[in-house]
Amino acid sequence: MKRHQRTISTGVVILIGLLFAYFWKGDLNLGKTLENSRSGQASQTEKQKPKVKTSMLKKEAKSVKKRIGERTPVFVEGPNGKEDISATLDRIERGEKFPHRNDGSVFRNREKRLPLEKRGYYNEYVHPTKGRKGPGAQRIVIGSKKETFYTPDHYKTFQEVENVY
Repeated sequence: MKRHQRTISTGVVILIGLLFAYFWKGDLNLGKTLENSRSGQASQTEKQKPKVKTSMLKKEAKSVKKRIGERTPVFVEGPNGKEDISATLDRIERGEKFPHRNDGSVFRNREKRLPLEKRGYYNEYVHPTKGRKGPGAQRIVIGSKKETFYTPDHYKTFQEVENVY
């Protein structure tokens, strides 16, 4: 009888361990962190990071800001004549998101108007249309190799944009 109880209790312990790992999103390093804190050792996040001169960081930040902020205007043929898309390209480069559900999402090329590539190759971004409350029909589509396309009419026609990156 004791052997049967031991088997059941072992199974319960294993089940609790699996549930713990599942609900902690598989973070099995949690045990190491707890062990280190009990033994007085610092965890990886508490260890001293290598020192970097702040002047170097400031210089790098300025050069990044200069590269991103000083893009020459990029003009395409928009719905009302020439359209400057450089502000949207800067936003994309900075990693900022336009408040629209599809901004930055995978473009599937269902219309097959762009060169055929595997799924996930293209991403689409919203280029806001002046005078519209919503996002409008203008989009910028960028491929994995940085080839850039502009559509003024929500994927009906595309223009390749040269020398963007």
